[in-house]
Amino acid sequence: MKKRMMLISFMMVALLMASLPALGVSSPDYKVIKNALKTKGGSGEINWFKVQITDKKTKKTTVKITLPISIIEMLADSSDGDLKIKDKCEINLKKVIADLKKHGPMTLLEVDEDDESIRIWFE
Repeated sequence: MKKRMMLISFMMVALLMASLPALGVSSPDYKVIKNALKTKGGSGEINWFKVQITDKKTKKTTVKITLPISIIEMLADSSDGDLKIKDKCEINLKKVIADLKKHGPMTLLEVDEDDESIRIWFE
């Protein structure tokens, strides 16, 4: 169970990092995401990207990742800023990061299972 949760968490983080730029896409999915973000409103500045996996039985954190947003921005700046996932899906990473920063701290993903809980958020 733990290996599966770790694999799922790693895949979610990788998917998140690869799909963050999806906010720069003009597809129907992008519009849904953008509208969801608009309803939240900004509530502060984002400084960190965080991932935490907690064992619910022992209440101990088994995995904790804290990554400064400046590193993500640096990676986006070091490329042309575009990511192509499929033929019709071009993503602008710089725009995604800028949009997320405008909306302030927020939870991106929470998975709650019997044994473990996973949380991915911006702080």
